[in-house]
Amino acid sequence: PNENSRIMVGIVSIVAPLSIVSLVSGTIIDSVHKLNMAIAEGPNRKVGFLSTGNYDAVSSVLPKQIQDGGQLDVVIFKSLGEIEAAVMGGTVIAGLATSRPANDDGHLMEFPASVITMRSSMFRPMHCSTDGSLRDSEQLREAFDASIVRAVADGGYQQLESQYFSSDGFESVAAFSCGVDPNKFPFPAAATATGLLARVLARKEIRVAALGPSNWGYQGDYTVEGEPGFWPDYLRMIMKYFEAEYPGVQVVRVWNTTSDGVMDSVIHGNADLTEPYWTVSGWYKGRARSEHLELGCTVLGTEQIFFTKGLNDTVLTVHKIQDKDDKLPSWAIGVIAGGSGLLIMTLILVCFMARKERQGSPIFTAIGKPEQPHCEISRA
Repeated sequence: PNENSRIMVGIVSIVAPLSIVSLVSGTIIDSVHKLNMAIAEGPNRKVGFLSTGNYDAVSSVLPKQIQDGGQLDVVIFKSLGEIEAAVMGGTVIAGLATSRPANDDGHLMEFPASVITMRSSMFRPMHCSTDGSLRDSEQLREAFDASIVRAVADGGYQQLESQYFSSDGFESVAAFSCGVDPNKFPFPAAATATGLLARVLARKEIRVAALGPSNWGYQGDYTVEGEPGFWPDYLRMIMKYFEAEYPGVQVVRVWNTTSDGVMDSVIHGNADLTEPYWTVSGWYKGRARSEHLELGCTVLGTEQIFFTKGLNDTVLTVHKIQDKDDKLPSWAIGVIAGGSGLLIMTLILVCFMARKERQGSPIFTAIGKPEQPHCEISRA
């Protein structure tokens, strides 16, 4: 009996992996095309985003939202961690990040959105002034652009991007709308400053409209003192040059819970500009943001990253042999199923033969030379 048990355990250990292989033939979501197919097929059609601006940036590669007659259900979250938890829990089928989320253990399947998103601070348009030149943003924009160009020219962007790539895998594109030549971007003189720049210098603070406060992981945790992260560091880098030209000016954030709220605060004069992470290609009041606000120099471009629920080690190994559509071809499934069945039958037969052999009743006998007839020798 003990011998039989050991043999059966051996059978299970051999057959179990093959059974897993034969069962795993479903589709994994590792491209925008497959994500769109999953949204169309349902029943879960929810995708998570950090803001409507993030959705707007990639809306051209996704189906229309439900309210627009499509099938996509957009869900806005406060933090990247919440989106990851929703993806892993199955609340949403995918999430979007502005760079690759932490994924050392492979719990997520990541793939690019194939869209380069430009980032830039935005300012109150000049034609919105209602009280003379008080809210004219031209000189403030020129001063902020001059600070950006100098930060990039001095290698600040490259150092910051390299730092966060090494620590968190952050990747961006050096997509600058302004030529990187400080001589072409002079600072307006403080003595003759007008409009918003004059107001900033008079109160010694520059009011920056921002989403949150939220925790976006290494990209920026605005919920703790010191605000660590890539985007807070980028603004501090820009402000180093701004403060060198206009000493004593400090950043004061004007918090808003929605993207529209951020831009409302700039247009209505409650804030002077948006954060540099603001998405250029987003919408506001049903039109392009650039139709409502003045754009500063872009600070970088990002290729947004979709992520879906990953696969455990066993299933991931199986998927490595799948075809380009991530489904085992029908012939392969047949071979695996047939091979598994044949192997099981063979092992059972071997066990049966071994048992009969021990009982002294072998199924087969050895084939030897035929026995020769015995001849008596007569003796006369």
